[in-house]
Amino acid sequence: MEDIAARIGVSKSTVSRALRNDARISVAMRRRIARAARDLGYRKNPLVAALMADIRAVYPAKKHATTIAFFIPADNAAVWFKVSAYVDFLDGARRRCDELGFQLDTIALDACKGKISQVTRVLRTRGIRGVVVGPHRLQAPPVGPDWDVFWQSFSFALLGVSFAHVPLHRASSHHYLCMLNGLQALTRLGYQRVALANHADMDDRYMHQFVGAAGGHATEVPPARRVPPLLAKTLNRETCLRWFEKYRPDAILSGEPLITGWLESAGIKIPRDVGYAVTNNQGHAHIAGIDQRLPIVGANATDLVATQLYHNETGLPPHQLLVLSEGMWVDGPTAPGKAPHPPTRATPNASRRPRAGGTRSRATGCTKKTG
Repeated sequence: MEDIAARIGVSKSTVSRALRNDARISVAMRRRIARAARDLGYRKNPLVAALMADIRAVYPAKKHATTIAFFIPADNAAVWFKVSAYVDFLDGARRRCDELGFQLDTIALDACKGKISQVTRVLRTRGIRGVVVGPHRLQAPPVGPDWDVFWQSFSFALLGVSFAHVPLHRASSHHYLCMLNGLQALTRLGYQRVALANHADMDDRYMHQFVGAAGGHATEVPPARRVPPLLAKTLNRETCLRWFEKYRPDAILSGEPLITGWLESAGIKIPRDVGYAVTNNQGHAHIAGIDQRLPIVGANATDLVATQLYHNETGLPPHQLLVLSEGMWVDGPTAPGKAPHPPTRATPNASRRPRAGGTRSRATGCTKKTG
C-alpha cells in the first residue's frame, strides 16, 4: 500500500479508502489508485478484508453508518401497511437488521410530499447510505431524472418484482418452485386433476413463472389427468365456472380468494367437491397452501444491502444479483386430500371352489384329498 501511495502521491489512508470504494474519495482518484494497484500487482487479502468489514460493522466510525432505511414507495402508506405480505417483508428486514447490528428506519414517499427528490434529500441529511425498497403502490410511473438520481445515490436491494425496469440487486420468492411445490403437494394428497387458476397479469408480472410451473407439473402426470391452467385477463365468476365445468379439476391452487365463493355459489362445495389451496398461505392458517416465508425474503434483501455497505458499493451494480427463497407447503382443511380407494377383492366363483374334503393348490390348481 505504501508503494501505491508513493506512486500516486497520496497518503496510505487515501489508498486504503479508495481500494474499499469509499465514496469520500473521488471517482477519478479511485480509478487512478486501482490502476496503480493493478500495475504493482497488489492483491487484497480476503481474510483481512472480511475481518475489517466485521470490525467496521460492529464499531462504525459514525452512528448513521449503522442505519438502513426501508423505503415505502406508496401514494398512501396507510394502505401499504394493510397488505400483510408487505408487512412480512418489513418484519423480516427489521429482524435481520437487529441480528447484524443495524437500525432500520422506515421512510414513506407520501411523507415526503410524494417527491422522490425529497426522499433522496432526507436520506442524505440523515447520512443513510443503505436502502431496502418495498413493493410499490404508485399511480404514476416511478421514472424520471429525480428517480435516476435516487437509484445512483445509495446501496439498494429491491423486494419482489416491483421496479422491474431498474437493474438493482433483488430478493424475491422463487415463484416457479412455490407454484410447482403446491401442485405437487396436491397430487401427493391424492388429487387426480390438479390445476392452477390466477390472473393473467399476475403471471406476466412474475415473468410467467406460474404457467411455467403448471407446464412442468403437467409433464409429471398422465395426459388424461392434465388440466389447462386458468390464466384469464378477466378472472371473474363466469370465467371461473365456465373453465371448471369444462375441465372438472378436483383441486385448485390459486391466488384469487374470491374463487371459493364463486364455486360455492354454483353448489360446488370445498373441500367436498374440490380441494382448494392458496399461492401465499401467509396469514391464512385455515387454508391449505404455500407459505412463501416472506420474512426470509425481507432478511435476504437486508443482507444484500449490508454486503454493499461493507464494500462501499452504491448505485446500479455492473451485474444484478437475484436471491430467491423457496416456499413451504402447509396443510389445511380446504385440501384434506383424497383417501386412496381400498383394493377390490374378487368374489370367488362357486364353480371353482374345491370339493368337500379337499383343498385346491394355488400353484397347480389340483385338488388334494385331506381325509
